[in-house]
Amino acid sequence: MRSRSLTQNSQKQTGFVSPGGTVTGSLILNPDTSKPNYAVTKQYVDTVFSTLTPQNFTHGTIPVERLPPFAGDLRVDAGKNIITLQGTSISPGVFSKVTVNSKGLIVNGFGLIPADIPSLSFTKITTGKPTTFLGYGIVDALNKNGGVLTGNLTLLNDPQSDAHVTTLRYARNQVAQRAALRTGDIVLKPSTFNSSQFLKCNGQSVDKQIYADLFTLIQDTFANGTIAVDTFKVPDLANVALVHMSYFIKT
Repeated sequence: MRSRSLTQNSQKQTGFVSPGGTVTGSLILNPDTSKPNYAVTKQYVDTVFSTLTPQNFTHGTIPVERLPPFAGDLRVDAGKNIITLQGTSISPGVFSKVTVNSKGLIVNGFGLIPADIPSLSFTKITTGKPTTFLGYGIVDALNKNGGVLTGNLTLLNDPQSDAHVTTLRYARNQVAQRAALRTGDIVLKPSTFNSSQFLKCNGQSVDKQIYADLFTLIQDTFANGTIAVDTFKVPDLANVALVHMSYFIKT
């Protein structure tokens, strides 16, 4: 066996230069661990195994029982071969929007809010437009072919469209207006009939200003001969009325 003198703390020691052999007395290990055939301490070995990283593995196989613990996104307990993926704070579910971290892990999820929806004109939607109320989510409308409506129905007192639903009051008012006599209408009444809204059709002259609406309608149509400038005549139907009956004109 060849040996050489080594200096440790200013003292010369004898060391092995080849594998094998027996040494007696103190064995001082070389602190330089860069050479593959240098002996190292147990403390050094334990330290290396306690701080293993993927970069340390270049070749060879490490027994499972010698594996150190790994922490991070992938967790491995010391001496185990089960790899556990660390979970995130997000709960299981389906999300319209997610947040992904720099490692590609989903760390948060959100639903859509109104601000996420762009403002689009209905004209920009070219396909898939609903054709029914139900298609728009309206479930309380009457079908054009009939149906049952539950809840309150507000009717219009003053409908503007032919398709508007209106009130019974409006319908009655319309009937009354159409049934009511208008200026110039002539009716047959008992001769004793007397009303400030009617004049007897006997050819009488009446004031143009007092009966302005009637004059606007009939003008001097029934004038027979000379009449005053401020008067006009009503029709003379006395000879065509029934006995005890007279014709009256609405003023």
